Amino acid sequence: MAQADRLLPGLNVFTSRARYYTFLCWALSRAQADAPPRTHLERALRLERLLVLCEALQHEDDPLACAYIGRRRGRRFVSERRGAGLWELPTRVLKNQVSNGALRLYRTSLASLGLIEEDDLDEGLGLRLTDRGQQLANQLEKVIDEGVVGWALEGGTQQQKRRSTLVEAGARMCLSSRMGAYERRYLVAALLGADGDGIERRETMQVLFEHKLLGFASVGSDSTDNDADLITDDGGRPAEEAALFETRTNWSVLRPALALPPTNRLQSVQIAGAYQLAALGLNALFASALEPTAEQGRCPLATWRERIAERAGIDFEAASAAAWAGHRSPTEVAQDLLDETRRPWPEIGALAIELLLRLGLDERYARWLGDDPTPIVERLLLWTRDAAIERAGELAARLLPDLVEHHRDVSAKKGKGEWLFLDGEELVKHDPRPLRPLLHSLRFAQLSQLAADLNLHPKDVADEA
Repeated sequence: MAQADRLLPGLNVFTSRARYYTFLCWALSRAQADAPPRTHLERALRLERLLVLCEALQHEDDPLACAYIGRRRGRRFVSERRGAGLWELPTRVLKNQVSNGALRLYRTSLASLGLIEEDDLDEGLGLRLTDRGQQLANQLEKVIDEGVVGWALEGGTQQQKRRSTLVEAGARMCLSSRMGAYERRYLVAALLGADGDGIERRETMQVLFEHKLLGFASVGSDSTDNDADLITDDGGRPAEEAALFETRTNWSVLRPALALPPTNRLQSVQIAGAYQLAALGLNALFASALEPTAEQGRCPLATWRERIAERAGIDFEAASAAAWAGHRSPTEVAQDLLDETRRPWPEIGALAIELLLRLGLDERYARWLGDDPTPIVERLLLWTRDAAIERAGELAARLLPDLVEHHRDVSAKKGKGEWLFLDGEELVKHDPRPLRPLLHSLRFAQLSQLAADLNLHPKDVADEA
């Protein structure tokens, strides 16, 4: 999280559509205009539901053509009423629109981009538009159908509108529609401006452009489905697909970045990449212990070690850990863990140990990881110092208990229970969850969609721009 905030502050896993900033500034302006403060939130939520309805109708024949929050339920709402000539405003587009709607998910980002300011008022939304936010709101105000907006704000659940009217309004509001020059200028200035968090975002974009590290996302890609009801689930296929897309996008940036010579310009990206690989290796090692424990209830550490040794080869227990680990680059080993092959847990464990050893034995990665290391990474670096004299099996059996302890501490901080625990020399099942080796989000997937929406070019982030 700290590295993501350093590289792309103000973005999160949901902030992937540039025109949402325009829409939300406009929605806030309209929700707060000439209305009692106690009604502001409901008015903003009604305008969110209007956008979902218009988008779903606009793209009824090609539902993946545009991504927006609430797309899943919006598509269902339109599908169930297919062919209807008159439409009412949906009363529900998310399980909990207050906590999972666009305003909630973009609110911190709106402030980071300098489009809103928080206030201390006890009533209303507790925020107000800045001059920059109002300028952006004015761009959408120019093309809005006032009849449709009034219907949504005042009588959308009782009255109905013609489908053609809503489709026409949707074409003007659509998050994928072509934006005007002024709207684009305001958005670029907010996202990549020379003040506040924009400075860090601009510097990261400069580095990515300089080294050709960022590809533009396609609008209908998995990263931009942005259905908070699905992505925030603790498990299940939709949440896993979102995580896989985050991993693929992260890896498409980090793998080439890690292959480049270390420079001051690349340092923040390369350090983040090294930490991503350390987390990948540690998670994979934990997963290799979690699976047999979850299946059998208990798993002796000696049995876990023996099964990995069978997969890892004779040198795992016969030669030094450094000799067994060989000379593959950490990115090569990581690629094996990240490909979509479903590997048995002993193979995952062997790859995890190889990756962790290679990270500590490679001078560049050890230096990147040694830059203000977290406690578990510091333990990892100390662990690899014995690779020249100890066997890989011995090191693995020493690291795993540390990792189980670390997982227990992290789970406690999150207010959750541990998945397994150590009882003497045995791993014991407690409350396990499925765990697949993935990369954490650095928000590159979201940045790539924003870059596509805004058609960003290197000149947009040049210092003289």
